Amino acid sequence: ASLTTTNLSLPNGFGSSATDMSGMFWGASLPTTGFSLPAGFGSVATNMNYMFLDATLNSNIILASSFGQNVIQAQSFMNSATIKGNLTIEGTFPKVTSVEYFLKVNKITGDVIIPDNFMPINNDSAIFMYAKIDGSLTIGNNFMASDTSVYSELIQSAEIKGGLYIGNNFMPSVTQSVSLFLYIKVNNLHIGDNFMSNTTSCSGMFQYASISGDFSIGDNFVPKCTNISSMFYSATINNDLALPTGFGSAATTMSYMFNETKLNGDIDWSGTDLTNSTASKSTMFQGITWNGHFILAQNQGSVDWLIDGTGATTANVKVKGS
Repeated sequence: ASLTTTNLSLPNGFGSSATDMSGMFWGASLPTTGFSLPAGFGSVATNMNYMFLDATLNSNIILASSFGQNVIQAQSFMNSATIKGNLTIEGTFPKVTSVEYFLKVNKITGDVIIPDNFMPINNDSAIFMYAKIDGSLTIGNNFMASDTSVYSELIQSAEIKGGLYIGNNFMPSVTQSVSLFLYIKVNNLHIGDNFMSNTTSCSGMFQYASISGDFSIGDNFVPKCTNISSMFYSATINNDLALPTGFGSAATTMSYMFNETKLNGDIDWSGTDLTNSTASKSTMFQGITWNGHFILAQNQGSVDWLIDGTGATTANVKVKGS
């Protein structure tokens, strides 16, 4: 449906008692001005599958705090939707268990705001897969707190021109993470504290990622991760990056960690003493383009542990203060 009226005002109470909203705006082109969802809209619905599938939203859209409070199914909720404005989600979708392709292949000209405590579930396939966002994507604290595993479909192949900002306690129950940010292109990337604090596998986390602006990581970043192999494999990092205190201290494998990476700034790893690290480091820096350095802690007088057989040389690695 193409709603060509200049203004479309939904009356108060509209949609506040509906239990099934599946496909409600499927393929619709909503008006440029005057369209909004009234208070209570979507507050009791349990089924929102395909609700905005292939829809064109020609203005800002706000999903209020009451929206989605009882929804259980939201597959392809906004799959392939076009939003010509901002998408602000205030509701937390606390009961939803099925969200495959929730915001997959979206084209959004504004910002996307995800609230704190969003979707405490255990099914997350392709939330932001292939999303194209001209503005920024902000993800609040305690994102998907009950999820236990997350693979490449979460934010795979997304392009976020305005930057990706991730809050604290991101997916704290995850124990396995594979290629989480595979093939993403972002300007600024900020990761808050306690990121995936219980995951033990982080393989390919930023594989083929292109980070053109600032890149910052908060405290307690994947502190239990034993497998950080290929974490930055073939990534492009344009500015300095300070790895937080303790990062890598639990690792048993760092192989291919920066293989084929284009490094245009310094990586400061001086917050962790890895002198006695026994983690496998084969071809850790193989094929890397070095326009910056690795900076290690002052008490690590020798850098041989990082260089031997990894593809780095003494010119690539510095001891802090030297």
